[in-house]
Amino acid sequence: SRFLPPEHPYANDLDIFGKASIYQWLSRCYTEQGKALLAGNLLSPLSIEQVLKRQEAIKELSDNIPWRQQWQAHAMLTTITQATQQKMETWLQEEEEHFTAPAWKVIIPVYSFLTLGSAVAAILGYIPGSVFSMLFLLYLVISQLLSRKAILTYVHLGGIVKEASTLQALINWLENLPAKAVLLKSIQEEIKCQNSLAGHELKELQKILDRFDLRNN
Repeated sequence: SRFLPPEHPYANDLDIFGKASIYQWLSRCYTEQGKALLAGNLLSPLSIEQVLKRQEAIKELSDNIPWRQQWQAHAMLTTITQATQQKMETWLQEEEEHFTAPAWKVIIPVYSFLTLGSAVAAILGYIPGSVFSMLFLLYLVISQLLSRKAILTYVHLGGIVKEASTLQALINWLENLPAKAVLLKSIQEEIKCQNSLAGHELKELQKILDRFDLRNN
């Protein structure tokens, strides 16, 4: 009933929303965005061209039961919310890029080798405890300085790992659909990235968020 506008030319007369309504019988949506989209379609008439494109897509997908069932199974894992969408959009619009210079590909493994190597050397007795304590303090200061740049990203994207995983599964499943219908092909084109698949990019984002959680733990 939250989708029912206070005034509408036919929503109340046709029982579009509410108990035992058209929406309740039609909806198989699991994301908040999908529910809102379906509600909007029932409240606003589509053009004949849009209707025909959707009928073509529905006809193609109606026979592909395994694909549809897997798509629904992915969507049931975690509800993708409007709040998560807003977090990701805010991050994309406001976040500055950090750690993208080519030099970081060299700095990270070298720095990791130095920190772990000094710890092993201290355990084996090659480095005095006082020297290792000074090195540890230095490493701690460096990590804090780097964390100041990274923590803003986590503030924007914290708590969305499960939803990001569900979104990645949905996008990846849609990208791998051998679509023939014009509407399905156009949707696949819309979610394409410049240099890679959107599903792959979301998987990389998920890995970064997993590392943030590991870092906090």
